[in-house]
This record gives sequence, structure tokens and C-alpha cells, in this order.
Amino acid sequence: MKKNILTAVSTLLMTISAFAYSGGNGSEMSPYLISSTTDVLELASNVNNGEKYAGVYFLLTTDLTSKNDTITVTIGNYSSDYSSYYFSGIFDGNNHKVAVNKYALFGNIKQATIKNLTVSGRVTHYSLYRHSSSGSETYYYFGGICAYAEYSNIQNCQNTSSVNVFKDYTSFYSGECEYVGGICGYANKSCNIINCYNTGNLSSPSYSSSSVYFSYIGGICGEGDVIQNCYNTGNLSGMNYVGGIAGGRFGTVKNCFVGNCDIKNRSAARIGRINNGGNGSTCENNYAYAMLTVNGKTVSNTSTTDKNGKDCTEENLQDQTWLTTNLQWDFDQIWDIPIDGGYPVLRSSGSSTSIDDVQSASTITIYPNPTSGIVNLPEAMAVKVFSLQGALLQQTVGTQVDLSAYPQGVYLLQVGGQMMKVVKE
Repeated sequence: MKKNILTAVSTLLMTISAFAYSGGNGSEMSPYLISSTTDVLELASNVNNGEKYAGVYFLLTTDLTSKNDTITVTIGNYSSDYSSYYFSGIFDGNNHKVAVNKYALFGNIKQATIKNLTVSGRVTHYSLYRHSSSGSETYYYFGGICAYAEYSNIQNCQNTSSVNVFKDYTSFYSGECEYVGGICGYANKSCNIINCYNTGNLSSPSYSSSSVYFSYIGGICGEGDVIQNCYNTGNLSGMNYVGGIAGGRFGTVKNCFVGNCDIKNRSAARIGRINNGGNGSTCENNYAYAMLTVNGKTVSNTSTTDKNGKDCTEENLQDQTWLTTNLQWDFDQIWDIPIDGGYPVLRSSGSSTSIDDVQSASTITIYPNPTSGIVNLPEAMAVKVFSLQGALLQQTVGTQVDLSAYPQGVYLLQVGGQMMKVVKE
């Protein structure tokens, strides 16, 4: 009898899992599909109640930016008893956008990967806080993509949301501080933020009731371990530690730049165009727009390893050849310059492809091939359609791909990690 009950419970749990989210089973080949605000709320609820999703894959299938789709919860936090609830999965934004209101999309991640995601909207409240082991200090974390991260990777992401700290900090007691970043508030313990940028304005209160109250504000990260191939054009303002890329005292900033923006604080010695120049920080090959202002004044500098980065023009920062030569940025697979000019943007696909990449043998059956328009898949799957020249034409999730709008010819379909040729008649 007991065995039958256990079997029934196991079957029920498997059935529930099979219908989780909008599809998929959480594997790399068939990730859980996030297709609605309801899916995001489910993910947040599960993580905030202890489900870590270690090694589980998620794929965002659509923009969630309408008024009704705006996300007002955070994924991962600390409970009232200070237990840590964090996300440990792989979340692929699939080059889609999510609008947030009040919190960072991800509050707490550990051993996770967040990629190919854009966050817009506004962040006004900390996603989580924690106390030091002694109990004498309290830390508050704010961010666009993520508030707090450990042992994680954030790559190919952008934040356009404003992060404006909203709280009466005059009530703070000594030992409290905040971490604010466009991409992530705090990213330490072997965290990497790579190929990301922020255009949102970041600010915190410019006053404090305590001389030992600190704020760490960075265009990319309040305090981060490794920040590479990133840039910021958002205005920054805070109490003390402020940097165009990183605000904290530690970490490495490499191959980054800061464009046209204003950076300001109340403590001139703790501010820089790249970072604040703390003893535990390292700057490698960074540049800054020569006319940006720091506390209302321009700063001239000729060193790429200084906290202010090396002077350059805005034209330099919008020129593919200059960026490739001086910052070693990848404009074949990662970055692009908009047709009408401007600062670089992330490509819609993280990689290019060609006819040479097509696998000769495929374990996935698609039909009909040749086709007059519709191609059928064996199940709902994530698909990318490329031209023979490697240009991304379409990306979708479903049981069919529609090629009706394209002229006759040969196309490449990337399905389940495999590349296949399809002939459109």
C-alpha cells in the first residue's frame, strides 16, 4: 500500500513538472519556456520558497513590456529569518525585453548564468538585504538585471531602467550601506559581467545622518569581481563611492568605456570615470569620453589603467574600427553599430553561422523539406533561421517555422543545438 502511494505521488509530481511554465522540461535541449508574466511569477514564487533550479535551463520567448506585463516581483531574496533563497539555473533572455517596476528582475543568484536579456522600467527598492555576521552592519542591494550575485555569469545583457533608490535614509544607523548597479548591485566571489551595457540613470540619496554610511554606485555594478567589455552612458549620483563602470573598492575592470554622462557624489576623493580607485581594484585598458563631467568638471587623463580611463572622443566610442583596435571588442559575433550610428549595441544573436557549420547528420526530423513555406518540428522547440551568409532572419519557439515571407533558396535552421539546411521552393 505504502509503495502504491509513493508511486502515485511520484507520478503526480512528474505530471505537474511536465506542465510547468509554458512548455519544456528544463533541459538544455528543451528549456522551460517563459512566455508570460504568469510564468515569471511562478519562477519567482518557486525560487523565493527554496527551489534553486541548479543546472536547469529557461528560455524567454517574448517581450514582457506592456503595462499588464510589467514585473513587480524579484526572483530570489532573503527570508525574514535571513535564509538565502537564490536562483542557480541558466536563464536565456533570447534577446527579449522585460519591464520591471520597483525591483531588479533577479534579486539573488548563485552559480547561475543570465544572458541575452534587456531590462527596462524603473527600480526604486532594494531586492534584498542582509546583515553581517557580527550583526553590526546591514547591506541593501539594488540593480536592473540583478541585485546580488555570487559565483555567477551575466553576459550579453543591457539595462535601460532607471535605478533610483527610494527610502528615507536619514533613519539609517551606523553600519548600513547600499550597492547600486545598472546590471548588478553586487557581484562577487568569482562573478563575471561580460559584454553588457547600461543606459539607465542611477541615483541614491545625497545626504546621510551618519558619517560611516556608505553607498557603492557603478554604471555596470556597485561592486563586482570581473567586469569586461562593458560600457555605461547613464548618469550617476550618490553619497560617496561612485564609478562610471564600478563603484566598489575591489574587482577588475577591463576593456570598458564610459560615454557621455554626468557622474557626481559628495566625496571627490572616492569617485572616478571608470571606478573609484580603491586599493583593491584594478583597471586594465579602459577609456572615457573626454567631455563627460565628474562633479561638474571634466577630467583629463592619458592612462588606460587609471581610475579615470584614457581620454577619447565620442566619435571613437561609436566607431567599430576604433573599438575593435583599442578594446578588442568582437563585432563579428557580439557587438554591432546601429545603421543610423551611435554607441554599439548587442547583436540579436550571440553567434554567427554559415553553411560550413551545418551538421551532416541530424537526430531531429523536420518536414517537409523542400517546403513551400511551413516547416514542421517534432515538438515545441526554440528555432533560429539564418541566411547562408549567416544573417539571423527569425527566431521563434513552437512546433512550426514559417518561411513563407522569404524568397526561394536555401536557409539554415538552428534547432536543438543542431544546424540543418532547408530548401524554400
